Order: sequence, then C-alpha cells, then structure tokens
Amino acid sequence: MKKVIKKFINNQLLGNTILFVIILCLIISSQLFSNYPTGQGINRVIFNVLIVTSLLSIKQGFNKLFTFALITVISIEVISYIINIPYLEFISEGLKILFFANIVYLLFRQVASSKRVDNRVILEAINVYLLFAIIGSLFAAIIYMGNNNAFLFNTIDNPNYSDFFYFATITVTTIGYGDITPVTNSAQLLTMILGLGGQLYITLVLAMLVGKYLSAPSKK
Repeated sequence: MKKVIKKFINNQLLGNTILFVIILCLIISSQLFSNYPTGQGINRVIFNVLIVTSLLSIKQGFNKLFTFALITVISIEVISYIINIPYLEFISEGLKILFFANIVYLLFRQVASSKRVDNRVILEAINVYLLFAIIGSLFAAIIYMGNNNAFLFNTIDNPNYSDFFYFATITVTTIGYGDITPVTNSAQLLTMILGLGGQLYITLVLAMLVGKYLSAPSKK
C-alpha cells in the first residue's frame, strides 16, 4: 500500500493533470458560485484542495519542508476565515503567495531541465502560467485589503476574491475588458507586471519547448 501511495505521489504527469483539473474547477466555480451564499465557502474549499494538489506536480512532493508549509498555509487560511481578523488575512494571503511562488519556480525548473517535450512537460508549462495568474490575484487581494480604492469596479458592488481572480486572469492574457480598473500606483504596477509577465512567459516557454522538440533525437 505504501509503495502504491509513493508511486502516486511521485507521478508528476498524474499530479500535473490533477492540478490542471483543480485549477479549471476553481475558474468555473469562482464565476458560477460567487454570488451564492455558500459560493465563497465552496471556492475556499477548492482553493485549499488546489494548495494540496500543487505538491503532487513537483518532484519534491510531500517532503518535510513542503508538508510543514502546506499545514501552516491551510491552518492560517482556515483560522482567518473563522475568526475574520484583517491582519491575519494579510498573513494568509502572503503565505499563499510564497507557497505558490515556490511551486511555480520548481515547476518551471522542471520544464527547463527536461530533455524532451512530452505530456508532462506541456502540462507543467500550462500550470505555471495558470498559477502565475493565481499569484497575481492574491497580490490584487492584498492591495485591495490595504486600500479599498486601489481598484475601480464598474459593475461590481461587493468585490471578493473571485473578482480578483477574474481580473488577474484577463490581465495575464492581456484581454482586459475595463470592468475592473487599477487606480493606485501599486495596483497599476501589478497590472503591468501581470500583463508583461504573461506575454514574456508565453514567448519564453514556446521558444524553449520548440527548441527541445527540434533538438530531440528522432525516432527511426
């Protein structure tokens, strides 16, 4: 049984597939359920599942350091939700940023160090892009918590995390409908970083993957 569990944890292709599916679930849930009374609770549950499954995508997996980080992040997230203390919410969002930043770094390193392009590498590259948007949404939430006038919401009365996730996603993809407008310097700086970062990442990864594919030995 232990060997089966270990094999499951060390299967990066399966781990990245699960991570990709969970991120898609978060994208769908954040827009479909955000206006319902239980919507935010559902999104928080999916987000915590996302935190756990992100460890399945990296080779280091559930080692002692990442397991401790995982327990710490989720514990503070749950406590901040129950107690509803603003400063604790700041800490929770900041820890999630650090956690996902490490996951993104390790995933990108796996993509860069791979010898050939396969399904695992492609999924890793996609997940890095999606996690970059999630990190951006967490930064946007922190900026808004520090200053409620940091963003102008043209069609939203009570903004929540789902709105920041939406904002980060359309900014990273450089769509930008203008329904959420960055007003303060920090919000505008974040918007520029997300927009430029998203496009530079696509350019870099495409060049990297094409280069690996062309340099791979042909099968005869």
